[in-house]
Amino acid sequence: MRILVIVHTVSSWGGVQEWALTLIQGLASKGYTVGVIAPTQRLIDEAKEAGARGLRSDLAESDLSECLGWVQESGWDVIVSSPMRSREVSQYLYQKTGIPFVATFHGVYSDYVQSWKDEAGALVAVTGLLAKMVHQIGGVPLEQVAVIPNGVPESELARPGVSFEDKMEEGVLRIAMASRLDIDKLKQLEALDNLVTLLSDQGVERVHATIMGDGSGRGYFNSRLRELSERNSGFTYRLSGWLSLPDMLAELEHSTVSLTAGRTALHSLAVGTPVIGVGAREYVGLFASSHVDAIADSNFGDYFTPQGFEPTADLSLLLNPGSYAQLAAKGREWVRQCYTAESMIESFENLLARIV
Repeated sequence: MRILVIVHTVSSWGGVQEWALTLIQGLASKGYTVGVIAPTQRLIDEAKEAGARGLRSDLAESDLSECLGWVQESGWDVIVSSPMRSREVSQYLYQKTGIPFVATFHGVYSDYVQSWKDEAGALVAVTGLLAKMVHQIGGVPLEQVAVIPNGVPESELARPGVSFEDKMEEGVLRIAMASRLDIDKLKQLEALDNLVTLLSDQGVERVHATIMGDGSGRGYFNSRLRELSERNSGFTYRLSGWLSLPDMLAELEHSTVSLTAGRTALHSLAVGTPVIGVGAREYVGLFASSHVDAIADSNFGDYFTPQGFEPTADLSLLLNPGSYAQLAAKGREWVRQCYTAESMIESFENLLARIV
């Protein structure tokens, strides 16, 4: 099977690009011929390292003839697309070549699915909540929306992890954050401000935050973080920019907690670092309660607010070595059972085999 992945988002890097790279690497490792069209050179380069073919394209109207020529020359069996512009280009290629396309949903947007649903070979949502959205807004029967969760490699679960005592050896509670630095991520700044205050109230005097990511809001993020450090003498921070996956995993592994959402939250849990979920929509709190499935279905705060619990509850669990170890172990087991990349790839294999 020859599988083409088309990816276009508002930022040069982020969760959707990482999802696409994970999919490409996994399919290529199983012997499939894989290709990618995307405007992001990093994605093209890393996909090629995995053995995929790549075409860098901005996917503008003026680029469509080049994309069509490349696709016709390469001869793909199926296209997997991220939302919006990627889906539009995939639909265009389907209309010109007859190559079926699979449209994926990663966030709270309908992408006007009701107008093109009958042309898609399949629809995929990364959570059950998004599948219900596609059903309700697009009129797509729920059973026709495949739910294939995000996943991280099982190799991350095999990392040794770092104990609470070792993480706190220097007396600094380290917070890891990773996301696009854009206007839809401002909830993370609010949550960080709140968390620093709560930790101070519990006797934590030194806190350091590493913010992994970049975007158009970098200057604003920096000014807000500087203001926070001026109000709290024990708070320091570093804007690291986007890190490679190995460097990001190392940062997460040595942090006391991550304040994040999406795929970064999965990476954090996999390497043994508890997560405080805060996404584009809400601050949903520590991934430690009976609401774990609801928190996960919200993509750790990107989609909606789980009801019936207080986001700042249970934070004391982070400060006790025994309860911290339990949090870390339960998080890793949850990823192992539900959210591995290997499971994600197998689900896509089965889906694509039914289409081609």
